[in-house]
Amino acid sequence: MSELTDDLAQAKSDLDRFGYCLIAQALTLDRVAVARQRLAEQARAEMQQGLSYHDGGERFLDERGRVGMTPGPNQRLWMLANKGECFRELIVHPLVDELVGHVLGTQFILSTGSANIARPGGARMGLHTDQWWMPQPVRPGTDHVKPADISRQPANQDHGRGIRHGVMPCRSSPAKRYRVHRMNSMRRNRHDVPTILLTPRSSRAR
Repeated sequence: MSELTDDLAQAKSDLDRFGYCLIAQALTLDRVAVARQRLAEQARAEMQQGLSYHDGGERFLDERGRVGMTPGPNQRLWMLANKGECFRELIVHPLVDELVGHVLGTQFILSTGSANIARPGGARMGLHTDQWWMPQPVRPGTDHVKPADISRQPANQDHGRGIRHGVMPCRSSPAKRYRVHRMNSMRRNRHDVPTILLTPRSSRAR
């Protein structure tokens, strides 16, 4: 098990060995207090404006067999980079580049920056994969598409599982069914072209 450390080399070693690390004094108490206060303010404002998103309810299957969830006590706040300088400061914290870069290399993209206020009474949630735009986990020995095989070139192959190896062109017919978001990824897109994220129209805008 990883133990609390302020040694960056040890933290990287823990990442390699355990898949996680614990950093001592990563944030000052003042910085944590500012972020907590700003988050609480934003959560109240979104509830007052009728814009809040709640989950943690019971899961169910709809008529198409898709998994849904009833609203629950937990509140999620999306796109924190747009909701306070204190959140942007966390994203560009030097430890982010050091530790994430140690695992992924110098070229990586921040795909989301959100918060989940977990209140009492929420339904149990099992282990799952949030990266729904990536190939799903499979058992060892099973044929699958590796994330590293996905390029930034326009997708032109469908391998029978709804997985396309590349970026879906904006001019294609699925544009009628999808919203197209241009993301600058808070300085984490280290390429010369913008990253395009396609999200289903039926899903909640984040």
